[in-house]
Amino acid sequence: MIYRAKFGTPEKGWVVLVHGLGEHSGRYGKLIKMLNEQGFAVYTFDWPGHG
Repeated sequence: MIYRAKFGTPEKGWVVLVHGLGEHSGRYGKLIKMLNEQGFAVYTFDWPGHG
């Protein structure tokens, strides 16, 4: 699954967040929010069997 954490055109650019082994994208909510507030669009996904 792919998630887009901010809608609209990013002011500064895009960030692709890839989680590590045994994790899921939901663990990065605070980081995603911080990046969104700074003008970045964040795209993330969960590897099969994670999240």
